[in-house]
Amino acid sequence: MHEWALAEAVIASAAETARQQKMSVVEEIVLNIGELQSIDAEMFASLVKNQLTQAEPLLQDAEVRVVRGEAAFECQACKKEFSEQDAKVSEEEREAIHFVPEMAHVYMRCPACGSPDFSIVRGRGVFIQEITGQP
Repeated sequence: MHEWALAEAVIASAAETARQQKMSVVEEIVLNIGELQSIDAEMFASLVKNQLTQAEPLLQDAEVRVVRGEAAFECQACKKEFSEQDAKVSEEEREAIHFVPEMAHVYMRCPACGSPDFSIVRGRGVFIQEITGQP
């Protein structure tokens, strides 16, 4: 049910943004789902689209598109930004990280200096990347 509440929040935010931008109809909502977010992108897009049919008229015919936001990490020691690919994470390790993002600290080190002290700077969460429509 977490996804249901998240879909409702996305729709409410899209409606508010559309009203602020003085749109009369929303044509497309582009959602960015971070690759470390444990949400099935196709299922979530379908859930949002289904809920849009019951939303206010300005949103009802909007298309929903999902893009995956690539994860990025920043080393606290040397400040280098890097990806899972840069850290040479195996597929098995990558899967564990995607289920529990904090596991990155178990499997990854900064490729520049070897430090295990890094933060996740991108790739988590869900946000509206773009809304297009007509005035």
